[in-house]
Amino acid sequence: MYLLSSSSILDIKTIKIYEYTLDNGLTVILHQDNTNPLIVVSMLYHVGSKNNYTCPGLSHCFEHLMFQKTKNIKHGEFFKYVSSNGGQTNAYTNKDFTFFYEMLPSNNLKLALWLESERMRNAIIDLESINAEKKIIQVERSMIYDNKPYLKIISEKLPYLLFKKHPYKYSIIGSSENINNFHNYDYKNFYKTYYVPNNAILTIAGDLNLEKVKYLINTYFETIPKGKTPQFNFIEENSIFKEIVHTYKDEFASIPAVIISYRTNAYQNINWDKNMSSLKDVLLLNFISKLLLNGESSFLRKKLIHNKKIASFINYSISILENYTILTIYAIGNKNVDLNKLTEVIDEEIENFKKNLSEKDIEKQINFCETNYLINNLYMLYRAQKLAENKFLFGKSNIDIISLYKSFTINDIKQVANKYLQINKRVRLHIKI
Repeated sequence: MYLLSSSSILDIKTIKIYEYTLDNGLTVILHQDNTNPLIVVSMLYHVGSKNNYTCPGLSHCFEHLMFQKTKNIKHGEFFKYVSSNGGQTNAYTNKDFTFFYEMLPSNNLKLALWLESERMRNAIIDLESINAEKKIIQVERSMIYDNKPYLKIISEKLPYLLFKKHPYKYSIIGSSENINNFHNYDYKNFYKTYYVPNNAILTIAGDLNLEKVKYLINTYFETIPKGKTPQFNFIEENSIFKEIVHTYKDEFASIPAVIISYRTNAYQNINWDKNMSSLKDVLLLNFISKLLLNGESSFLRKKLIHNKKIASFINYSISILENYTILTIYAIGNKNVDLNKLTEVIDEEIENFKKNLSEKDIEKQINFCETNYLINNLYMLYRAQKLAENKFLFGKSNIDIISLYKSFTINDIKQVANKYLQINKRVRLHIKI
């Protein structure tokens, strides 16, 4: 139920949607596709780890608690309702939001809407539930972080170096000490503050009848009272003017690695209609990450793995967040390769990319993205998830990202690469064994 970082922008062409807002502030996105008798109901709440920096990890704990019990659902029965009707349910938390979903045969639409309305209206958050989930989260933390190579350093050390003031520096799951202290926090007020309709996006995708589904949404959600609009005090980080380099020993790693992370300038939102400068930077950086590392013939993968054979593994993540975007490159060297040498080759190839990017490189990557689009959009859950995430991040759910990529010029791409991919504007970690 835990996600390490945000995903990149939705790789989706325009699909037909219907979007509106209830009087209580609940945003609704409907996507009709009657190809298969399947329905996905999701709810995205605008609350993540940045909203609970006085108690890091609490948002993730609430993700777990929302499956516990409500006024009308007994402890442990949430999953039973879904699985006994042939469905799946799960959730994840990131730094900005928490996402829940049910995927069911479409004749169980009422069940899914009832479950989500119970979560929003009638969840019971008590000390017994908190204490039960604390034990589960401690085990989850141990399995995901504490005993896996590289991951603990990437998820906990790296954010603290990228951010000195902004609560993005805290881990999503929280430390063991944070988890033990959940019971000391005003968790009932947390629920009343964030799990309200005007802080949520309901997305329904699949085999639906628009008039029927709108009637059911009104039935289950219209009478849930609107809450106060949650406030977040935006904190702008100082710019990085000199490369930040740290070395960490990882007892679980068997091969040394280098982690390089770049952070964009701050923005309070990247709304599609209001902040086009920041938005364009994010869109371009997202495409740049693909040009550098998406596919075996991408710039860095081709150079480091196939040509120079200096790395055994190289990958990337791009975290598009509400206030910053972060591009991180992960590289594991081949045997006896010095990490400084590995970094040097990465930097050389990034500079080569800035100078020698061609139209052919762009066309090849767009073709790659279109293939991914066709594959990903076979899955209704993917569509529901990305429509909600795009609405949250950009104020626009349905983005034809392929057409945007095609509109970028070589000069656009080089300008953004030169703006952000600079040695003196990044964090570099050496993970030694």
